[in-house]
Amino acid sequence: MMRSILLLICLTPLLSFATDSSSTTHPAEKLKGYKRMLYNVVLLHPKMNSPLEKELLKHYLSGSGTTYEMSDDDFTILKKTVAGCKCGTACTPGTGSQTYCISRFDLNADAYFGWALGNAYCIYETSTGQLVSVADIYDFNRAKAGVRKLKNELITRLFNILSPASAKSFVVTYKAVGFVAAGN
Repeated sequence: MMRSILLLICLTPLLSFATDSSSTTHPAEKLKGYKRMLYNVVLLHPKMNSPLEKELLKHYLSGSGTTYEMSDDDFTILKKTVAGCKCGTACTPGTGSQTYCISRFDLNADAYFGWALGNAYCIYETSTGQLVSVADIYDFNRAKAGVRKLKNELITRLFNILSPASAKSFVVTYKAVGFVAAGN
């Protein structure tokens, strides 16, 4: 309660400038009270600029915890991003399957995905090398040393403190709704 009051007092003048102009293919989620205020304050950050980042934040704050399936358009952008990105780990075979391999990408510095996916699992078809899916846990958890840059870790921890207790983590994927991250 105290953090809600403190945030409200400090940021009330800024709220009149925050709006949400993102379009969505998911059911419209209405945020109220502290959740809406926090959402609008986060939208003020200059790096919070893609529709996907806005949709995922809203989905998190709504507290449903249901899997979020990325749109075809967002996945097309992701394919182009990871194709030119030298920020991935080696592709390791998926559990019990030689058909797919998984590579973890650090997208924190990316303008479109940085505040949406961060570190995501990209799933490739082994025989063709084509990116076929992505999966990530959208949460604000503490990471082991070296997983995130210090600045990103501080932002994550701060948002975890400010998040309402009803906000729930969820899986973000593209046509792989059964994905479960082990050891995340």
